[in-house]
Amino acid sequence: MGVVFGALLLVACSSQPTPSPSPTPLELGDGPPTASAATDGISLELWLDHTDITVGDNVLALVRLTNSREEAVFRETNLCDTAPAATTIGQNETIDAVPFGIDWPARAGIFKRQLITDAGLGKRRELGRFADTSLVGGVRDCGHVGPPTGPLAPGSSDDIHLSWLAVPREGSVLVPGRANIHSTYSTFHFMPADSSPLIKVDVDVPITIAAAPGSDANSIGLTLVDYVDAALSVPQFRDWLDNAASGVFFKPAYTFTATTVEIRATIVDYTGADTPESHSVTINRATGVVMSFK
Repeated sequence: MGVVFGALLLVACSSQPTPSPSPTPLELGDGPPTASAATDGISLELWLDHTDITVGDNVLALVRLTNSREEAVFRETNLCDTAPAATTIGQNETIDAVPFGIDWPARAGIFKRQLITDAGLGKRRELGRFADTSLVGGVRDCGHVGPPTGPLAPGSSDDIHLSWLAVPREGSVLVPGRANIHSTYSTFHFMPADSSPLIKVDVDVPITIAAAPGSDANSIGLTLVDYVDAALSVPQFRDWLDNAASGVFFKPAYTFTATTVEIRATIVDYTGADTPESHSVTINRATGVVMSFK
């Protein structure tokens, strides 16, 4: 889905005012930024088209990186933590909105905590990530990345146009209330061959999220917490995790389809085996009932 860089002119009757069009990514950046910060000669400015957000909104952002140093610094264009300015939406005050569920002991509990944290359902709930609008289809995950753009030259700036569709991630929720947008640029992930400095600069913007008109603001259906609890209720799956040999680690994963949720654990294999041992539980997405173990 491409991004249209333009404004829609709404024609109204003479008796009604004409609404102002929402800013597009190209218009952001003309006025003062919503937030800005600078560290070691690198500045990060963040513009948002609005901060009072309703579930279902498409939120537009512009991040501008400026290098005022005398030497270049590295940056990339992917959407993982090493993005040029990874920009995420999080909530710190909704711990009780999605109860933790069953506190499983032993390795089952470790598996659950790792899976729901990776999915953004930990103590700091990650609601989503802004996507680089220059990527075809608005790709939003780390499995599809753009090529590195190379260093940011001295005295130059880089504008990064972003968007976030304010809808719940699969298996998660958007709880109306206060939230936070965090944007960060860092060189910590690089392994410099010389004495290049490690630089990190970030900004935070408080926002509010409101329920969509006509919806139940307190309605929370099944989440990933419920699905992983259902999977761990299968004795064969739980016992396989708990009784693994010392030093064995598991990689948790989950897959949503229209009707099912698969919770999978795969042994992290350091020997290069083509098919490391893996087991999964398939759950009915609508009811949370276990369908199969394999």
